[in-house]
Amino acid sequence: MQKNNLLDDFKLRCVDCVKYASPCGYGFTDEIAKIFYEYYGESAKFTNKYGDKYE
Repeated sequence: MQKNNLLDDFKLRCVDCVKYASPCGYGFTDEIAKIFYEYYGESAKFTNKYGDKYE
């Protein structure tokens, strides 16, 4: 996506990936959040299905 300058087009979908990974265990959530930060330079901001806010 970065190579083809599509990061901005897919940002909301990437936030959803981090959001839907939030209830997973075994460090999966942390890895997905780290990848998001690598590409976007910021943390994903969302509220999960339990009402927990991540900013």
